[in-house]
Amino acid sequence: MTGIWRPPTLAAALIVTMVAAAATAQTVYVTKIPPGTPVELGVNAGAVGAATSDSKGVATITLDLVAPRAAKTGKTEIDVHVWVDVCEKTRRIWFTETGWQPPAVAAGCTRREMFGVFALSRTTSLVVDAAEQNQAVWIRQGSVPASWLDPNAQLEPERGPAWDMPVGLIVFGGAGAGKFVWTDLVACGTGTDVCTPGDWALTFRTGADLWINRFLAVSGSYLKPLEMKTTGSGTGYRFTTTLAPDVATIGGKGGFPIGRVRIFAESGGTYQRSNLQTTQSVNPITMTNDEGEAVVVSPGGTQVFNMQTSGWSWYVDAGVEVWLSPKWGVYGEAGRVGLHGTPRAGGEGGLEETVIYFVGGVRVRLR
Repeated sequence: MTGIWRPPTLAAALIVTMVAAAATAQTVYVTKIPPGTPVELGVNAGAVGAATSDSKGVATITLDLVAPRAAKTGKTEIDVHVWVDVCEKTRRIWFTETGWQPPAVAAGCTRREMFGVFALSRTTSLVVDAAEQNQAVWIRQGSVPASWLDPNAQLEPERGPAWDMPVGLIVFGGAGAGKFVWTDLVACGTGTDVCTPGDWALTFRTGADLWINRFLAVSGSYLKPLEMKTTGSGTGYRFTTTLAPDVATIGGKGGFPIGRVRIFAESGGTYQRSNLQTTQSVNPITMTNDEGEAVVVSPGGTQVFNMQTSGWSWYVDAGVEVWLSPKWGVYGEAGRVGLHGTPRAGGEGGLEETVIYFVGGVRVRLR
């Protein structure tokens, strides 16, 4: 969390950022001073370190709270007030615990106390801006950004919260096209004079993914290709065959995130319930008798063959999703789903079909 305190009379700034870091001692950087300026650091009433600013006007001092000469308390963490003495040719920085006061300010120096109380632990780094007119303290648990040490750098603007690839429960829905691979070929047969297959159908898929992490999920969905319809005719007859399946899928999904894009693949089982129906009409058959009259030999008619099936099979799917915000994104995918079924009412026959589908839609993260 980052915040800024600006006391109106001291014009001081405090930025506090908590991050994990590996450090064994406190590092104090004193910036915005002339190159070659001596800098002294003291804790409570005693001096604990000194350095000279480099060509960029930055002096670096290491403070070890465990060392006997540091704070003289043996503590590994202390809360301190920060004081800055600005002198013509030197700078002095004082850290004092509650109940302590720094030594008297030297003649010709100006002292200012920074607003607030600062917690120093073994991972703390402080940047003290000790310019002649305005002073400020920046503190961070861990190493500091390089921009903090640049005396010409401006205060970095606050950024909105970054977000990672969404995980948890994500629902999705989309539409596209599906192709029935085998049913129209079987329906047309080999003795049909004219056959018009309807192997492409509008296809919908909706479901939910539960992402355990950014890489693994379990997935369930409902896949609905609209009715496949094939029509044909031959000598003296015509027919229409339709197949209307309802498919449920359950499987596992793996993803590979790249920024806000996740490439994924999934596989698992399918359970389908479908209705396969053929309606066939036979034309009347007539003959001419010896008197030249037309005689109906067969009146013709219409027959309906209906088979309702259900059964398990398997599917595979792959695609890509792009997240436009932490809550919603878009996706596209392609898959192959098997439709295997046996008659629900018993008897002979069955269904062996494959649907290849291409679907695009929207994903929404619920939690």
